[in-house]
Amino acid sequence: MLLPCRGNVVQHSQNTPATLREHFVLAGLVFTSVLLSSHMEYAYLKWNNGLGIASV
Repeated sequence: MLLPCRGNVVQHSQNTPATLREHFVLAGLVFTSVLLSSHMEYAYLKWNNGLGIASV
């Protein structure tokens, strides 16, 4: 994690919960996007195979 130095540790420790929350939100967004993309890809392949257009 690259964070700019704020000068004193007290201010940094006050900012830590917000950055942690942002990291958790970011991780959640990435996880859901990966989950959705893999699910959509699976549904697309299944739909293609079901119609017999292409077997990948």
